[in-house]
Amino acid sequence: MTNVSVKRVQTGKLQNAIDDNVSMGYTIKSQSDNVAILEKPGDWGSFGWHIVIFLLTGWWLFGFWNLGYALYSHYGKKQELQLKVDE
Repeated sequence: MTNVSVKRVQTGKLQNAIDDNVSMGYTIKSQSDNVAILEKPGDWGSFGWHIVIFLLTGWWLFGFWNLGYALYSHYGKKQELQLKVDE
């Protein structure tokens, strides 16, 4: 599940907005003169939840659910930012 947000920028400020967001961890997915789509992957899950999952299931499932939680947190919670020029 990707969290999509849209941000409008002034004409001529698109490249500055792209640079600002790239410095915050986003990568450029696509870019044109009026629209840029950036994405940022999620983290790998919180340490506390990994401990809880391991204590409940880890010792007999060899960390299978921990791996699933980590992959879900990283790929399932990615963010997409659409920067659009406001004309």
